[in-house]
Amino acid sequence: MPPLVLQVFLGHERIALVRARVPIAPRHWLLGVAAIQVNVREQKPEAQLRIHSTGQGTPELRSLTTSVVHVALAEETANISPPAISPPALSLDGAAALSVSLDGEEIETVHLAQDRLDHAPLPRAFGHVFCRWLRDGEIEPGFDLTDFLSLPEGVKYERRILRTLNAGQVVSYGYAEKP
Repeated sequence: MPPLVLQVFLGHERIALVRARVPIAPRHWLLGVAAIQVNVREQKPEAQLRIHSTGQGTPELRSLTTSVVHVALAEETANISPPAISPPALSLDGAAALSVSLDGEEIETVHLAQDRLDHAPLPRAFGHVFCRWLRDGEIEPGFDLTDFLSLPEGVKYERRILRTLNAGQVVSYGYAEKP
C-alpha cells in the first residue's frame, strides 16, 4: 500500500500535502500537522492555518476568516471530496467559534464570548490533525480540539476532543468570527 499523507483543503480546494520524507532515519519518527490556531490580539480573535512536517523547513501559514478546513488521511493520489460543512454559528454574545467534524458529522463546537476578549492571559483555542510516521512503517494519526482557555505560557492545554484518525476519514474544522 502506498504511504498515507494528510491532504489539506481550504474549502474544497486542496492546498497542501503533508508527508514524511523518506527515509525517516536517523530519527525514529516524523510528525506532520495541520493546525487551526485561534488567538486574541487587540481584543479581536485571529485564526490561522499552520501546516508543517518535521524536517520540512518553515511552516506554511495562512490567515483565516470565517471558513472551513478539511484534512484527509489518504494516499497522495486519492480523489477526496470534502463533506459539505458550514462554519459554526456564533452564540449571541460570541466573538468566535471553532467546530470539529468527522466525515461530515459534527463532534463538538467551542465558543469564545465577547466578554473574554480582554482576559489575561489572552484566550486561545486550537485543533490539530496530525500523523506520526514511524521508522518501521507504522503510523499514529489523530485529531484534537481544545476549549478557548486563558492559560499562562508553558501550561499544557487539555484536549476537549482527542481521537484516532483512520485511513480515508476526513476531519473538518469550521471557524467563524464576528465581523
